[in-house]
Amino acid sequence: VFGVAKTSGASSSDFSRRINSFLAQRKNVRYLRHAAAEYRGLRLFGSPMTVSRLESEGKRFYSRAFERPTELRKRFWADLPQELDVLMTHCPPQGQLCGAVGDPLLAARLREMSRPPRFHVFGHDHDFPGAASDGRTTFLNVAQEELLRADPRGGGCALTFDVEARDLPIDSDDEEVAPGHR
Repeated sequence: VFGVAKTSGASSSDFSRRINSFLAQRKNVRYLRHAAAEYRGLRLFGSPMTVSRLESEGKRFYSRAFERPTELRKRFWADLPQELDVLMTHCPPQGQLCGAVGDPLLAARLREMSRPPRFHVFGHDHDFPGAASDGRTTFLNVAQEELLRADPRGGGCALTFDVEARDLPIDSDDEEVAPGHR
């Protein structure tokens, strides 16, 4: 399952063609374009949506594939489900491991949720990779560009974390046992 994509300035029709070709070849992959999925009992949600630079900076960019205006983002973020295990977005929420590029509407929605995501994974702001927590959600900025600039031969730095699957049964000794392995 993946939820964030980089278009590298490609037109939306070219991107659609490439993503559809990729998905046709990989039946076990689902592209989360502002959509939910479940895997092993974990509730996931992915959205590539980000702040419109036309609104925030007064500039129109060629690579604006997932930039959306305020009114549209308000409606989309209002539908963000409660009790997610992992939220994957392209853009960070404003104030979490980012500079000026964070989305204030996403941040507001996360604050108002009674049961916010356990983990929020994002990129977009390449100046603040790492992890942080607000006591309710663990935020992971997995952007790699600055790390690659600092060490071009390093190949990036994978940021991994474990989320316990919800569909593992518990045996009589209170140890997790994978299905079919008792």
